[in-house]
Amino acid sequence: MILADVLKRTDTMVRVEARRWAWARFLGEARTASNDDRRAARSDRGQFNVQVDLLGALGELFLLRAALTAERSDEAVAYMRDHLYREQGGRGVEGPDIRFVDHVTSETRELDVKTFDCMPNKSYFAINDNKHDMLRGQCSDYLCVITPRLGRRMAVARLVPYAEVEKWSIGRLRHGGSASRNLPIKSFLESYFTKPPDLEELRGSTLSEAEVREACEDSIVRGEFAELVPNVLEA
Repeated sequence: MILADVLKRTDTMVRVEARRWAWARFLGEARTASNDDRRAARSDRGQFNVQVDLLGALGELFLLRAALTAERSDEAVAYMRDHLYREQGGRGVEGPDIRFVDHVTSETRELDVKTFDCMPNKSYFAINDNKHDMLRGQCSDYLCVITPRLGRRMAVARLVPYAEVEKWSIGRLRHGGSASRNLPIKSFLESYFTKPPDLEELRGSTLSEAEVREACEDSIVRGEFAELVPNVLEA
């Protein structure tokens, strides 16, 4: 696998079909169930845990599919699958979402996925400061995905270097919440997209619950997911 395999899928808009949201729901709900009794108090968002896990799953499955289509990516795919889901919860998972040695440059690349859900009340792209700190020395870049819940499209930013996030301001965006590293969303869009997406347009185009539910019940969709991430549906 080479870094170019990821770069060609960034700084762009991607169509998100109902089946992709179904896959994200399978993975996200499994994660929610495995983590709910183990979350730190500051990280617990109650009913919003489901949405956080859903968006995170969508972004990581996007990266997994990019890896699966790349050449010489077996080790990267195995690493990522191991990090995607563990029945005992995610707190024991350490390191970035994907790690691979670029077989052209021989450099080790380590990427972690972050998402922004386009909620109108959110003014910053935020990365949990504690998680950022834990990734110090083992994360070269963040892969950042922007989409509303059940959005028909998602915007994938250029890779955000870990070193640049070090310069973002640190603060708490919700009462009692964890500290995060924050960049105003307008600045984020201008800095990491050649053509910044229109958040209002993204919010205005979403799939219905019925469309996603139908996809979740489709045996072909479930079979595709089982190939992507084995053992989750049986967990």
